[in-house]
Amino acid sequence: MKSTLFTLFCFAAGFANAAGPKPNIVLFVVDDMGWQDTSVPFWGEPTPLNKKFHMPSMERLAADGIKFTQAYATAVCSPTRVSMMTGYNAARHRVTNWTLFQNVSNDANPPRLQPLKLNNHGLQPKPGVSNSVAAKWLPEYLRQAGYHTIHVGEAHLGAIGTPGDDPRNPGFDVNIAGHAAGFQRGQRSWRCPPCARRQSTCRSLPPRG
Repeated sequence: MKSTLFTLFCFAAGFANAAGPKPNIVLFVVDDMGWQDTSVPFWGEPTPLNKKFHMPSMERLAADGIKFTQAYATAVCSPTRVSMMTGYNAARHRVTNWTLFQNVSNDANPPRLQPLKLNNHGLQPKPGVSNSVAAKWLPEYLRQAGYHTIHVGEAHLGAIGTPGDDPRNPGFDVNIAGHAAGFQRGQRSWRCPPCARRQSTCRSLPPRG
């Protein structure tokens, strides 16, 4: 993951100094999609599962762009997104579960294990938020390379009420629907996860100002 992002950063820097128009960069993050859940093969040759799908638009994007076939992702959305925004492995940024409320951990607490101090407040653009990792985000690198950046869809990067809950704070010029809970506040009602209900912290998300 770190080498993948480093490559993207190098491309952005190269495009900034190159003559002529800069190419567009479109980066998709798809939750719960396996590497064979598409007609685009990410192995040496199509697998039987690849042949069950027909995704011509994705095939054209892969043919005209760059297809990464060796990368790592975590089994939960927030850690993967933090890695993509920073280039850090989850063992380094220590966001190992999905984030939502401040001072509420979504990790289980087995009675015989001492809980680890992890960054359940997620990713932040600047230091000063407890239990979080602060770093320069990918959109800031792209902005410095002359790009206009847009975030669309689920964010799920920083806990509610922290700077990281709004993708515009760390550098995205436009944010469409991205929020700490994945969707934008006020778009739909929120049902608290079981862990939050157990800890009596369930509450509705405030409408977006």
